[in-house]
Amino acid sequence: MKTLVLSVDRDNDLGEKTGLPGPVIGREECLKAAMELGLKDPEETDTNGFFKAVSMLDTLLKEGKEAEVAIITGNKYLGERADRTIADQLDHVLDKVKPQKAILVSDGVSDEAIMPILQSRVKIDHVMIHTKYGVLNWEEKIYAILRYMGHDSIRIGIGVPLTLLMVFYGAFAITGYFDTPRNIIGGALLVVIGTFFLTRALLLQERLQEYFKEVRRDIRTASLSPIIALVAMILLIIGSFFSYDAVVKETGWVATWQAFMLFAISITWWVSAAILLRLGGAFVDSYIRFHKVKASFLHDAMQVVAFSFIIYGALIGLNFFLVEASFGAGFPMLEVSLFIIIGVVIAALSASVYRVVKSVIKKNRVHADRPVPIK
Repeated sequence: MKTLVLSVDRDNDLGEKTGLPGPVIGREECLKAAMELGLKDPEETDTNGFFKAVSMLDTLLKEGKEAEVAIITGNKYLGERADRTIADQLDHVLDKVKPQKAILVSDGVSDEAIMPILQSRVKIDHVMIHTKYGVLNWEEKIYAILRYMGHDSIRIGIGVPLTLLMVFYGAFAITGYFDTPRNIIGGALLVVIGTFFLTRALLLQERLQEYFKEVRRDIRTASLSPIIALVAMILLIIGSFFSYDAVVKETGWVATWQAFMLFAISITWWVSAAILLRLGGAFVDSYIRFHKVKASFLHDAMQVVAFSFIIYGALIGLNFFLVEASFGAGFPMLEVSLFIIIGVVIAALSASVYRVVKSVIKKNRVHADRPVPIK
């Protein structure tokens, strides 16, 4: 029974810092990748994970077990793009190595995100968490905190929402519908600062460079992705203007944060529609180019719809406590409960269907790989 020792670099530090593409298969190749990454960035924690995976391979081989080691990488922007890259690379590794089970060597941070992808394709026999220990002085602790705050997950998960809040809050402050006198200077300052940090948090310059490269490549291959992405962006911009106009025309709010709550409620479905349009474009593009349809497309679309219902219901409830409660209005229990329940049901159904479909695909793949007996 062959075991695959797998190390996952979800944000693709290996590719970004050394230029080595994933996946990396084999003991010597993984050692080379670990050493090159260590030379480029001695403080990179993924280096420890690569060495730990090789060490685990050596342990299994000494025990007389059949094993192989591999490194798969994602994407520096994380999210859907990283998960799809990991899934594609994992399929390649499994086709080449053909293991019956796997051992995941992880730092514990990305387990929750990548585990469903791994378990849908191979049996995970063990998860080995590796942690880099050390004693830091105060200067090193401060540096470590600043370095951690610049990590992609923190930058996107915390930096983007905060900067968006600054931009929209400043935009509503400029209108002056709720303040006397109008806070134009403060609002403009928030918009400028928020926009600057938003471009840094989203890595817009790097994203635009990569996007134009993809556009040139997709045009040569007759792909619909650039057009669909552009239409989705235009839809989101239109939705922002409609939501902003709806808030300005709404009466009963007297503070900026109240206006922002109304804006968040109004734009929820526009954001959902833009994401669904992007996923739909990827679905059609995949079918036209490869004549294949991945089950993950439908699952992702249903999850977007589910989260939209849940978020919309939660925003309505939050808006009541922050805005409407002061006017003596009753809590919209039925409306909030209905949206949240619908979202949970859609999420549960899509997850169940996705697991069933992947199970069927996995069984068919196993049967297809079995040799046909000669009579």
